[in-house]
Amino acid sequence: MFSVKADATTALAGFDRFARQVPFALARSLTETAKDVKAADIDEMQKDFDSPTRWTLNAFYVQYATKTRLYAVVDLKPSAGRRHYLKVQVHGGIRPKTGIEKLLTSRLKYHGIIQIVTPTSSARKDKSGNWSKGEMNQVLSNVKAQRDARTNTTKRSAKRSTSAGYFVPRPGSSLSPGVYKRQVKDRVKKVLNFADAQARYEKRLPLREVADRTVQRRLPMHLGRFLTEAGRSARQNGGGSFPAK
Repeated sequence: MFSVKADATTALAGFDRFARQVPFALARSLTETAKDVKAADIDEMQKDFDSPTRWTLNAFYVQYATKTRLYAVVDLKPSAGRRHYLKVQVHGGIRPKTGIEKLLTSRLKYHGIIQIVTPTSSARKDKSGNWSKGEMNQVLSNVKAQRDARTNTTKRSAKRSTSAGYFVPRPGSSLSPGVYKRQVKDRVKKVLNFADAQARYEKRLPLREVADRTVQRRLPMHLGRFLTEAGRSARQNGGGSFPAK
């Protein structure tokens, strides 16, 4: 007859030390996974968008998990959330008006309906391919659509300025709706198109799918890593905890 005896005190103490490490390990795993999701979102935007701006690529933030709040968040920054294009690209649907569209709709003396404003190939572009702010301000000033009326072009300032040459055709003109720039010898070039139909986008940016794939691939890896560290810390430190980052 054999009997086996064991003192469970030491083993239970070890389990208790490990248990105290687990929330930290979970919080770190969730936070690192959220960082991976943000990085994957940026990669996806670089593939789907043509020369995205730094502002676009930095539109998301990560809220870290803690031992008492075991979830991490990847979301649009408040400043980005007020802009239209990312949400529409993710979900599809009707695009709200941009700032320039709202300004021209509310301030421009125009008899038609303006829903969409797009720069033409003749418009000046910045290095990201967007309409340059310099020309945009010149246009708004010339057509008297600036938010600050003091920056609008007057007849007197138009005579002094070589940039005062943008105009909107009058009703009945043979020119199509938009903004034109006067050139030499009575020639004009179109810099903005006006359209009266709302912009409807198809779903283009699959960030939900990207996030799901990233979580499935990266969370188990992080859990394995940080739970292993938790066990090692419990053995080596006798119950001391390592900080969540």
